[in-house]
Amino acid sequence: SSGGTPLAVDNGNGTYTVSGLTPPTGNTGPGGFQSTATASNLAFWVDANDAGTFTYVSGNQVDTWSDKSANGNTATRSGGTSITRGTGANGTETVNLTGADYFALSSDVTLPTTGSGSSAFVVAKTTDAVGNDTVMSRQGENIQFFRQGNTSVHFYKGPPDRSFTSDTGLTTDRVRYADFSDPSGTVRYFVNGTSLYTNTQNSSSWVLNRLGGGGGCCGNWNGDIAEIVLYNRQLNTAEQQIIENVLAAKYGLATANCLAAVRAGVRG
Repeated sequence: SSGGTPLAVDNGNGTYTVSGLTPPTGNTGPGGFQSTATASNLAFWVDANDAGTFTYVSGNQVDTWSDKSANGNTATRSGGTSITRGTGANGTETVNLTGADYFALSSDVTLPTTGSGSSAFVVAKTTDAVGNDTVMSRQGENIQFFRQGNTSVHFYKGPPDRSFTSDTGLTTDRVRYADFSDPSGTVRYFVNGTSLYTNTQNSSSWVLNRLGGGGGCCGNWNGDIAEIVLYNRQLNTAEQQIIENVLAAKYGLATANCLAAVRAGVRG
């Protein structure tokens, strides 16, 4: 290109080669949002496909799983050695939990529901379709964040319970997104880019310190966790959709707002 103007070349196979662009620096979070090197709204990020974030007891038995955000949180196995790392969707890696053990976090993850709000992405699936298993929780308290029960997803702070009864695909990998907003006072839940439910939110912040652990009344996670991304502010629609697309492409999933289809339709 001339004069530094970006040039996109159609490779004829659904991909494009772009030249003349200066990539952003510092924003190394999912989809290029937020920094992983300095303090940002990226509150917590674990990615099973990043081999450098794991230590092992032996073989593929996981001992620790490190947070990729600037907060440097470490998830350390609690209990036995049943947590393993293996092959997941679309040739990626995943962490498998059997319900026997969980991870304890080295520090709390706080997600506000007032002020800036918060946002969460979870790529996971359960092998216990009728259980009460929890992706994240708080030890010793009846708080479950992304708890599944039969065909529902719950955000529970005992009480009130915020239930989403529309999600019937809990045994398959999907990109699940939830956000909490103020002053509108709502929590929204999306699966693969499709809005499934909107409800009134719990009034106080989520403070989480277990990964794959039940906390209070409910069971540990029984299934796979591929990736969790938490922000301590509510993302705007563009940010939400871009990260949904990044995760969907990574795990070979379809999404309702396919940005690749929009990009392919643009010619300059």
